Amino acid sequence: MSNHQEPGFPPLEEGGSERASPVQALQPLLVLISDSQETAMRVNSMMTHVAKIHVLPFKVVGGMLAKVAEIAPRAVIVDFCEATRDEAVAVSAQLRFGRPDTPLVALGRSDSGADALAALRSNVSEFLDVRAQPSEVMTVLKHLFTRSGTHSGRGQTIAIFGARSGVGVSTFATNLACCMRSLGGRSAQILLMDLGLPVADSAILLGGKKAFNFVELAKVLDRVDPLFLESALSKTQDGIATLPLPDNVAELRDITPSIAVGLIDRMRIFFDVQIIDLGGFTNLEFAVMVASQCSRTLLLTEQSATSIVSANAVAGALQSAGVSARLVVNKHDSTLAPSAQKISERLDLPLLGVLPERRQVLVHALNQGHPLFQAQPNDAYSRAVRKIGWELSPFDDALERDMSPLSVSSLLEKVLRRKRPAGASAT
Repeated sequence: MSNHQEPGFPPLEEGGSERASPVQALQPLLVLISDSQETAMRVNSMMTHVAKIHVLPFKVVGGMLAKVAEIAPRAVIVDFCEATRDEAVAVSAQLRFGRPDTPLVALGRSDSGADALAALRSNVSEFLDVRAQPSEVMTVLKHLFTRSGTHSGRGQTIAIFGARSGVGVSTFATNLACCMRSLGGRSAQILLMDLGLPVADSAILLGGKKAFNFVELAKVLDRVDPLFLESALSKTQDGIATLPLPDNVAELRDITPSIAVGLIDRMRIFFDVQIIDLGGFTNLEFAVMVASQCSRTLLLTEQSATSIVSANAVAGALQSAGVSARLVVNKHDSTLAPSAQKISERLDLPLLGVLPERRQVLVHALNQGHPLFQAQPNDAYSRAVRKIGWELSPFDDALERDMSPLSVSSLLEKVLRRKRPAGASAT
């Protein structure tokens, strides 16, 4: 096997042909970043018949991001051993920002607490012991590639707009966050980013305590890592993290739009799902810019003429920016016109779902200190939220945690819709 080397490293194998065998040609290409020739040789031995290794020192001509982009590896292994631990932390931060879809693997000693802690703070995908056997290496890489093949390593972000203030975005966003937590299980990392107005409704609806706000966290973006977030973000008893706007919204002027969007993108590394409440946010241009960086965008409206007219303006702004949105009709009454489907056609937006008018039970649950999805999971509103949650959920194994008739029928419909040929209709 021919291994790629940067100047300064001697060949790791002797007498090998430059032509790779068919089996070697199928092996994934990995980059190892290390200044240690001994470590490079050890990793090459570990990876025999497993992967091809391209070794880079910590300092490369032209910059690390450019070099990694040129090589385009399946993953990058970073040497976190004591001699270069600080360099490893720095280069990992560079790669997380510049190559967020390339998985990072920390290389170190599993019995070294310092190696493991530095790797944890760098938010690597896997930790590989420098003394690992080939079978262990194979297990780590198989897990890494399986996970990165089904999930890019970047969490899903869902932006929720309201046609106008008061249509129920904060209530919907809060209950959807609870739904995602339920579908993802206790290990699911859910963040409700409350950028709507009035400020911090999510803290009231979820009962969370105030910690860092959006502007405060954006100002220390370079310090954000899993350990920092444990203390910086407020969490509910169910483990949902919340991040509100500052009490004085004028503080948003202290950060640039690019920094604000950068924070949202940064959070995708640490959370499986971010739900961004943009209800009532007055700067539509900024809100649309946020939506352009999100995985999904939803627009919430009511059946009233005033709400539909306002929704049309928001939908137009989203469409002009190239953002694909889906419609949710709130406080829906099937006896009133226009129907949800007619509103969908009027706004030229696909209909994702409808939420029934349940003001009395929603207010009662709020006054009891719990979102309705938690207090009454079988209420009509909660069932409607669950149906929408199933459509948006990134958790493929959620069925194991939710075997309700609604969840099963929703999953079957979702699967059938994926398999249905284009243009075909349901029978």
